[in-house]
Amino acid sequence: MSVDLFCYSSLPVVHVAKVLDSLIAEHPGLFYSRTSACQTRFIVYEVSEANEVQKEIALEHGLVAASEFMISLNDKGSSNLVRTVLVLVRAALGTENVIIMSDGVLRP
Repeated sequence: MSVDLFCYSSLPVVHVAKVLDSLIAEHPGLFYSRTSACQTRFIVYEVSEANEVQKEIALEHGLVAASEFMISLNDKGSSNLVRTVLVLVRAALGTENVIIMSDGVLRP
């Protein structure tokens, strides 16, 4: 089962990158870390500036996106933790600053 979470944020790339680095450091067994030798459950990909298409997708859901990143399930046995990841990312970035989608659908 493939689970990719497409995340759009109204915050600048540099800020989101710092927040995600802290989140990864706080949860090393959950998220990919460059220094972690253990099997991680989710991979957080590099934050980049949202392109025009991504901005339009986010705007359809009420968010003016400045940045985007993806989180992918790396350990299929951890699919039950997707909800936890959603909660952690929203708490770290602020619910009003991020939307998360999967399969073209906004994740609650």
